[in-house]
Amino acid sequence: MVRVQPGELFLSGPDRPKRVTRTQPAVATVSLDMTVDSLLWLDVVGAGLLAVWVLFRFPDLGPSSLAGSLICFLAAQVFPNLGLLLVPLVLRLPLGPILVLALLAPSVLFVLLVASAWLIRACLRLGGPRGGHPVRGRLANTRV
Repeated sequence: MVRVQPGELFLSGPDRPKRVTRTQPAVATVSLDMTVDSLLWLDVVGAGLLAVWVLFRFPDLGPSSLAGSLICFLAAQVFPNLGLLLVPLVLRLPLGPILVLALLAPSVLFVLLVASAWLIRACLRLGGPRGGHPVRGRLANTRV
C-alpha cells in the first residue's frame, strides 16, 4: 500500500504507479466569504419578497375571515418549533449546515411572513373608520 501525502497526486499507469507533487492547484478555486449573519439576512429578504409575491399573485389565497387568519397565524407560530426539531436531523446529512441555511430557515420565515400578512389583510377588511374625524354638516351647529 502506497501512502499519498497532502499536496501529492497519485497516478497509476500501465507500467507502475507514480507520485507527482503538485506545485500549483489543478483547478483555480474561488472563495466567496459570506458570514452566517449575511446569509440569514438574505434568507429574510428572500422570504419576504416571496411572501409579497404570493400575496399579490394569489390575492384569494388564504383565510378571508379574522378568525381564520388568526388561527393560521397561531399555527404559523408553531412552525419554527417544528423547524428546530428538524435541525439536528438535517445536520447529520453530508451538506446539513447548508441545507439548514438554504432551505429550512427561508421556509420557516416564509410561513411566518405570509401568515402575518394574512392577519393584517383580515384586520384591514374589517372596515370601520380609517382615521381622521367625521365631517359635520354646515347646519349641525346652528340653533333653531
